[in-house]
Amino acid sequence: MHEEAQEKPLVVICTSDVDLYLLLDHVLQAASFVTHLAGGVDEILEIAAHADARAIFLDRRRQSGAAAGKLRALREDSRTRSIPIIALIDQGAERDYVDLLKSGIDDIFIRPMLPAKLVERLTALVAEQAPGAPGSASGPGVVHFADLEMDLITYRVRRGGRDIHLSPIEFKILRHLLQHPEQVATREELKTAAWQGNVHVGPRTVDVHVGRLRKALLSVSDHDLIRTVRSVGYALSNQQSGGGQHG
Repeated sequence: MHEEAQEKPLVVICTSDVDLYLLLDHVLQAASFVTHLAGGVDEILEIAAHADARAIFLDRRRQSGAAAGKLRALREDSRTRSIPIIALIDQGAERDYVDLLKSGIDDIFIRPMLPAKLVERLTALVAEQAPGAPGSASGPGVVHFADLEMDLITYRVRRGGRDIHLSPIEFKILRHLLQHPEQVATREELKTAAWQGNVHVGPRTVDVHVGRLRKALLSVSDHDLIRTVRSVGYALSNQQSGGGQHG
C-alpha cells in the first residue's frame, strides 16, 4: 500500500462479488478513501492487525452464510471491536436485519444501494472518530460520571478502574447520556445520536442496545447507572428513583 493511500481512511470490503468491489473501490477512491478486499472474517482480522481500518463493509447475500455470526466474531475480537461496521443485505431479508441489529451493527443498507449514500455514511463515521469531532462533548479528554469514565480520543470506557468493552453503537449511546447527565434522553434522541436518524431503526432497537449497554456497565458493578423513564426514554443517573425500571 502506497504512503499516500495510507493517509486516506481505509475501508475493508468483505464480499465475494468482484464487480461490486470494483465499483465500490472506484467510488470510494474518488471520495478520498482507500479500500482493501477481504474474503471473510479471518482476512478482515488479519488486515485490521496490520492497518488502521476505519470501517468495515459486509456484503450479505443469502448464499454467503450467517452475517450475524460474522458480526459477532468481529465484535468479540480486540482488533475490530471498535471499528464501525456497515452491512448490505437483500430485500426481504427480515431475519438478517433483526439479527444484525441485535449483534451491534452500525448501519444497514438494503440492496440495491446507492454508492453515494454509502460514501455519505462512511464520511460521517470517519468524522465521528476524529479527535475533537462535533458531538464529542468538551472535545479531546476524559468525561467522568460517578465511577464511570470515557476517553473520547481512545474510545476507552472504564468503570471503577476496570475496562468495559462496548460496540460502537453502545459507545455512542453512552456518550450521549454522559453529555447530558441526569437528563432524560428520548429514544428518538438516542436514535439520532447512535444511528444518525436511520429511518429503519425503531424504538425497540434502541431499547435492545440500551439493554446491552446496561448489562455491560453492570458487569463490573452492582449499581445501575441507567434509569428507565416509562414511555419516554433513559437517563444516566447516580440515584435510581422508584419510578425507574429496567428496559
